[in-house]
Order: sequence, then structure tokens, then C-alpha cells
Amino acid sequence: MIYPDQAAKLRSGVRFDRIVAGVIGVIAVVAAVLGVVHTDRSLASTHAQLTASRLAADISARIAISSLAGNLTFNSDEAVLFLEMEGNDRALAAGLAGNAGAAAVGGAMYDASKQLKAQVAATGATVAGSPLDGYAVNLIETTPEEFEAELAEQSRQVDLANDAGWHDRIAIMGLSFLALAGVLAGLAAVLREGRAGWIVVRVAAGIAVLTTLLVILAIV
Repeated sequence: MIYPDQAAKLRSGVRFDRIVAGVIGVIAVVAAVLGVVHTDRSLASTHAQLTASRLAADISARIAISSLAGNLTFNSDEAVLFLEMEGNDRALAAGLAGNAGAAAVGGAMYDASKQLKAQVAATGATVAGSPLDGYAVNLIETTPEEFEAELAEQSRQVDLANDAGWHDRIAIMGLSFLALAGVLAGLAAVLREGRAGWIVVRVAAGIAVLTTLLVILAIV
């Protein structure tokens, strides 16, 4: 025969066990959600970082190749101009002095400048095809608009990596809190019903609720 006071104690104990079980269940569900968020945000952050690094390397290559191509074009045009001017000057001076040999040299230099100009133009025409591969051609032919667009995308990827990393850190912090809540819930189950048991299970429940808010921050 069970007396009323004993039945009340049993009902109270069952209630305590159910609360502890409920807290543990909430912890398990929130931990599962945070685990998914952590994995997703971690992968997103890594992908964005790799993309940003690749774009940064590509931008550096474009700057270097564009500068090199620009310098080569400037130097080639400068060499053609100097050779043409020197040939004209020699031919003009030789003509005034009546020096046929010097005039012939000046004329040859002038003709050479025309041939050099044609060779420079022919060399520049290879930019659109062989022997350069498609990537090298793309680097050389980059327009300012394309460069600015790639730079903007690289900055966007850095922002995405930072944002995903922040959410990932929130998820990791939430998992750490849940680990503590799980330990406290287990301790409450060991302590059973009593002042200490109720205090511990309430703290565990409070941490679980706080972690639920962190879940929202990690997802949003």
C-alpha cells in the first residue's frame, strides 16, 4: 500500500526526471542544428577564402602581365621612333654635307625603322592567338572594367569568408555551451530531486535557452 505522501514524492520525482529528460532532449536537438550550421558555415568560409585567394593571385598576375606588356610596347615604339629620327637626321646632315655614304647609312636606318615597326606590329598580333595560351591572352587583354569587376568580386569573397567565419565561431561557441549544459543535466540526473538537483537542472535549462538564441544568430 502506498501512502498519499509517498505517492506525492513519487509524482514529484517523475516530474523531475521528465524535466531533466526534456532538457537533455532540447540540448540534443540544438546540438544537432548547431552541428549542421557549423559544418555549413565552415565549408562556406573555406570556399570563400580559397576563391578570394585565387582571385587575388589572378589580379596580381594581371597587374604584372599588363605592366610588362605595356612596358614592352612603350619600349618598342620608342626604339622605332628613335631609329627613324636618327635615320632622318643622318640622311639630312649627309645631304647637306654632300656625303653620299653617310646619306646611304641614314636611309638604311630609316628603312630599318619601318621594318622594325612592322615586326613590332606582327609581334603584337600574336597576342590574340598562338603561341600564347588562352589564359595568357586573357591576362594581356584585360580591360579596366574587367579588372575592376574582378577586384570587386575578390573583395566580396573576402566579406563572405569573414561573415561565414563569424557565424561559424558563433556555432562553435554554442556547441561549447551545450557541452556544459549536457554535463550539468547529467549531474542533475545523478543528484536527483532536491535543492541541488533543481538548481543544476535550471542552470542547464538556462544555458540551453541561451544557446538557442545563439542558433538564431548563427543561422541569420
